[in-house]
Amino acid sequence: MQTNHRNAMLARVHMLAKELAMDEKSYRVLLQCHTGKRSCKDLNQAALQLFTKTLERMASGVGPDDLEGTPVVSSMALPLAMYPTRKQWQTLAGLTRTIGWCGVRDDRMLCFVKRTTKVERLEELTRHEASMCITGLLAWQKQIKRHTVTGEHV
Repeated sequence: MQTNHRNAMLARVHMLAKELAMDEKSYRVLLQCHTGKRSCKDLNQAALQLFTKTLERMASGVGPDDLEGTPVVSSMALPLAMYPTRKQWQTLAGLTRTIGWCGVRDDRMLCFVKRTTKVERLEELTRHEASMCITGLLAWQKQIKRHTVTGEHV
């Protein structure tokens, strides 16, 4: 009996994701942002119910983190929980300046983002992809410092 209820709930989650026109990547990122898991099968019953309610709210036009009920711009837009945080944007801006670029809108940054994440525009970055960029820029910054000390050209 419990298995049938769980299977029905898993089916409901996948139906709602399809209704929201979420591709596999967006669905997985949303799931991970809300539950810390990449698959619904790894969720306990309470987490599965909570995630189902989140998708139901989104399908009704409410943002996943919005308690006031502000409508989502469109079902094709990224849920708020998937966008990079203010701290991530500040970190990216700071790192680009330490490398010698003119901030996140610098053409070199845009090329770096495309190469690192395959995302065409900064506005399309998810939190995970922003983290990938931060990690890459930190590694690049270390490499620049190392080569500056040894006198090598990067």
